[in-house]
Amino acid sequence: LVTGLKKGKGTLVLFHVTPEATWSNLPISGSFVEMLRRIVQLSRNQGAAVANAEAAATSLAPYRMIAADGSLVPPTPDARPLVPGAGTLPVTFENPPGLYGSETGVFAHNLLDVASTFEPLARPQVTVPVTTIQYAFDESRNLKGALVAAALLLMLLDTLVVLWMGGLFWRRPRRAGAAATTAAVLIALGALFGHADLARADDAKPSDQAAIEAISKTRIAYVLTGVPGVDSISRAGLEGLTRFLIEKTALEPGAPAGVDISKDELSFYPLIYWPIDPAAPMPSQAAIARIDAYMQQGGTVLFDTR
Repeated sequence: LVTGLKKGKGTLVLFHVTPEATWSNLPISGSFVEMLRRIVQLSRNQGAAVANAEAAATSLAPYRMIAADGSLVPPTPDARPLVPGAGTLPVTFENPPGLYGSETGVFAHNLLDVASTFEPLARPQVTVPVTTIQYAFDESRNLKGALVAAALLLMLLDTLVVLWMGGLFWRRPRRAGAAATTAAVLIALGALFGHADLARADDAKPSDQAAIEAISKTRIAYVLTGVPGVDSISRAGLEGLTRFLIEKTALEPGAPAGVDISKDELSFYPLIYWPIDPAAPMPSQAAIARIDAYMQQGGTVLFDTR
C-alpha cells in the first residue's frame, strides 16, 4: 500500500489508497497516523545525516545502543554524544553503535558500512609448536546404554532377592514344597471366588448411571416441591436460563435436573433453585440438614419466596 523512492536529498512516499474509506480503511485508522509520524522521523534522520557545517556543530545524545544479541537497549553511562560530520564516523568506546538523538528523530551510527565484508580469520604460520583448543564443543555424553544396563542389573538383583526370600535356594523336603504349592493354589482360588460376588455387586449399583449423567455436564438443579404447576414453572425458567448461558457464554450446561432434597445427591450441582410455595409440604429435619451440609461444602441455594 505504501511505496517510496529517494529523490535528490529527500524521499517521495506514496500511499496507494483513496483519501476516503471507499477502498481502504487505512486513512481513518490509527495506523495511518503512526505511519505519517514515521515518515516525518525518517525525514529528520536524513536531514541529520547531511554533512554540512550546521550538522557538524550539532551533537546528538545517545538514545538506544545495540546489544550483543542485536537488540536495542538503553545507553550505558560511558556513552558520549555523537557529533555527525563528513565521511564515515568511527565506532569507539565512547560512541558505540546504536541510535543517537531523541524520539522525534534519530541518527543511526552503524558498526560497518556498505563496503564492509566478512572474511574468516586465516591461521597464522608459526614455526613453534601450537596447541589447538576448540572454542566450543559438545561435552554431553550419551548415558542411555549405561542407564539401561544398570536398570537391567538392578531388576536381576531384585529378582534374585525375591527368590532367595521365597526359599527357592533352600533345601527343603519334597513334601513340604508340594504342600506349600497346594496351599498357595487354594488361597488364590479362595481369594478369586470370594471377591467375585463383591465385584459384581459393585458393578450393578443402580445409582452409578444416574451419577455419571449428573456429572457429565454442569447442570442447574431445582427442588421438586410436589406441586406440578410450581415444578413446571421452575423447569421452564431454568431451561431458558440454560439456553441464555449457551448463547452468551462459553459454558454449555446440561438440561436442568429436578432433585428431591430428602434422598438425591446434591453435591453434583453447583446451584440449586428452591421455590417456596405455601402448598408444598414442609421439608423434614433430615432434608434441612442435607441442605445445610450442601451449603457448608460450597454449594449455592437460591430461595425464591415468590
